[in-house]
Amino acid sequence: MYEILSISVLFIETKPKRNLDTMDVGELEALREESVESIAEIEPLKDQHPEIWKKVEADEFIGNLPTGEQNVFQLLSRLSTYRDQVELLDLYIEQAKLRES
Repeated sequence: MYEILSISVLFIETKPKRNLDTMDVGELEALREESVESIAEIEPLKDQHPEIWKKVEADEFIGNLPTGEQNVFQLLSRLSTYRDQVELLDLYIEQAKLRES
């Protein structure tokens, strides 16, 4: 049986729309830190649920899992999204630093 007691995960797309081009370095760094924290919270699930992680890596669709396993699958599926967000925010941070200098 799988049970996730508490994981706070950042979903940038659920926040009000923000224009990354006009945000200052501090705001961008705060968003980046939230993404990094989300990665750190989800990352241990890879080792705790290796069979589900293999399915995520293989990009397999799993439609009929019990709720707990489905939740783990969905969280693990978000890892690449968060990693991409960190890379994108790094670029915006560099641009903001150039703007502010």
